[in-house]
Amino acid sequence: MERLSELFVRHRPAIAVFVGLLTAVALFGIGRLQIDDTPRSIFRSGDETFRRLEAVFRDFGSDDNDCLVVLEAEDFFTPEAARVLRDLDRRLEAIEGVETAFGLPDVFAIGNGLLPVALLPGAEAAPEAFERGRAAAARHPLVRNQILSEDGRTALVIARLAGDNLPLGTIRPLVDSIRVAIAQSGADVRMAARLTGVPPLRVEIFDTIRDEQILFTAIGSILGLLVGFLVFHRPGPVLITSAASILAGVWAFGGLGIVGEPVNLLNSSLPMLIMVIALTDAVHLMMDILHSRGAGVPRIQAGRDAIRRLGTACFLTSLSTAVGFGSLAVSRIFVIRQFGIAFACAVMFAFVSVLTIVPLCSSIVLRDDARSGFTPRWSGLRRPAETFVRQVVGHARPIAALGVAATLGLFALSMRLTPDNRLTESTPRGSEAVAALMHCEEAFGGAVRAGVLCEWTPAIEATSDEVLDVIASVRGILDKHPFTHGPLSVLDLLELVPGAGTPAQKLALLPPELVRRFFRPDLGRAFITARIPDEGTAVAEPALAQIEVQLDEVRARHPDFRLDLTGTGFVARRNINVMIEDFSKGLLLAAFVILGVITLAFRSLRLGLISILPNAFPLVLAAGALVVLGRELQIASAIAFTVCLGIAVDDTIHFLARYQRELKGTDDVGEAVVRAFLGVSGPMLITTSILLAGFAILFLSSIPTTQLFAGLCMLGMAAALVGDLVLLPALMVVFAGRDR
Repeated sequence: MERLSELFVRHRPAIAVFVGLLTAVALFGIGRLQIDDTPRSIFRSGDETFRRLEAVFRDFGSDDNDCLVVLEAEDFFTPEAARVLRDLDRRLEAIEGVETAFGLPDVFAIGNGLLPVALLPGAEAAPEAFERGRAAAARHPLVRNQILSEDGRTALVIARLAGDNLPLGTIRPLVDSIRVAIAQSGADVRMAARLTGVPPLRVEIFDTIRDEQILFTAIGSILGLLVGFLVFHRPGPVLITSAASILAGVWAFGGLGIVGEPVNLLNSSLPMLIMVIALTDAVHLMMDILHSRGAGVPRIQAGRDAIRRLGTACFLTSLSTAVGFGSLAVSRIFVIRQFGIAFACAVMFAFVSVLTIVPLCSSIVLRDDARSGFTPRWSGLRRPAETFVRQVVGHARPIAALGVAATLGLFALSMRLTPDNRLTESTPRGSEAVAALMHCEEAFGGAVRAGVLCEWTPAIEATSDEVLDVIASVRGILDKHPFTHGPLSVLDLLELVPGAGTPAQKLALLPPELVRRFFRPDLGRAFITARIPDEGTAVAEPALAQIEVQLDEVRARHPDFRLDLTGTGFVARRNINVMIEDFSKGLLLAAFVILGVITLAFRSLRLGLISILPNAFPLVLAAGALVVLGRELQIASAIAFTVCLGIAVDDTIHFLARYQRELKGTDDVGEAVVRAFLGVSGPMLITTSILLAGFAILFLSSIPTTQLFAGLCMLGMAAALVGDLVLLPALMVVFAGRDR
């Protein structure tokens, strides 16, 4: 770092121009950013399961475009209800972008004369007609437990949006138009009417997250600045460290735009993560500069000395974190691979930001007077800090033993964590769409659909008895299993046509678009679908495994058929669980890669092994807290672990680097540990205080997973502080002495 420090002294104007150009390029990249908010981007993979799902969407239509209007009334077979339902149906079908609207007014029954008769009579019909309609609805395969509940008090109108894998910008105005249609029809006045389904839930989740991110980022930043000002007692150091952190996030986000990587649900957290990592290094560098200024060192020389003393440590923190998280590139899920690569590159942006902006701005902003020093303001805390660390050094063995035991115990506890995800886990509290979804689960057994794709060889006739027998067997499995509800297949369509006739003849009497949703004789495929509840992994996985076992029995009896359990409700759940597992395993792999980097950087396997405990402690503590609270491992949890590991690694490397510096001036390992503690504890406490203040505001969020993320981050930050200021000094005294 000697050459880099001299470069800073001689070429400060050029460095300022470089920072300005890089920021301009980043802003240009931000302007080119595209948002990938399509529903399948987050669980896309290259495996056979996802390819089969795409085949189902291509051949039978997607199952994630359905908006469900949930209606509640004492009786839907009345003149007033019929009038409202027909008006609502007409208004929904008139919306440009709504492919179809399907409710009670759209259901027909085919009489013996083979002419379709509307199931719901007109508003002017006689009472007897409504009685006949009510009785027919209880028997109709497309109505009973499909769009009308068993008790007849809940009805659905399904508005299917046109297109496939629609972005949020297309869905939002359509959802708004559907809400307007509900209001204009009077459905929300004459009967209880609520809107739910995947599209409305996506709009509600994304809009809430967007609004809260803007609000809480602003409030959290202000709180962090206030805490920084209380610590530094003047704005200069606060603004400098904040500028380095913010520009690191800007450069990271701009980099995504430059390379054409779209922003998704996962990498949208990248700027925040990079800002946290940059802030930790920026505070360390700023503290060193302020101590030099307090000792009378000129501004430029103070910046040069800080780069020379801490530049290597900052580089090692960035390198180890980049290499560690770059290991996520081996994940099976595309977005995890991309996140790992983007994170690795962005961490190096943080390094450049800290080592250019902090010294550069300090040489311009900080005054050339005695007040520029920071040491006098902390002189009163030095004695209690020294007393504390000497107590740790004096009781190193029991502290180290307790730390090892606690970490191992928490690790064992954390092994009980299982990945879990639900459609509603990120929805805001009090959400109307979630309340309507829960009502659908009570009335119909679920609102999300999964199904079985049935495929046969070309030698088999599409309407043969064997094909129909296989479809009947699959439908029977879904009908009898308590996890799946309201199965639908081509067999239900055949029930619509009374009398004699071959299946092909009966299907020819039905609307082709209806038949294509379940049966494709031209492709040798059929799709049997059912509703599934929004349950967690503990309930869903055993149920789906049982269904697979029963499907295996059908496969064994019919070797010329292929049966695949598929649908968004199945594939999204499984792939997101795989994503969470890969993320967690990637973090574990990252920890070992970081161990290797630390070992090589400090040329000591002993120091590398010692660093495991303070880095692992915040992770296993946060994971153990999830187990104790009865929570599962979610995406928000995995991202929080990323924050914890990033901070822990940064502080550990700074402590080890300072320890090796201090060890050159003394033969006493304990004394070197004490000096290292006094040198790095201030920046660690400042960073943690600022971050805790910023993350605390997230507890005001209406989204439970955001609150969980904040709680885990804050717990991990506090644990990282304990790991690096208590466990690490004790371990150094016990184990590092033989490896001087």
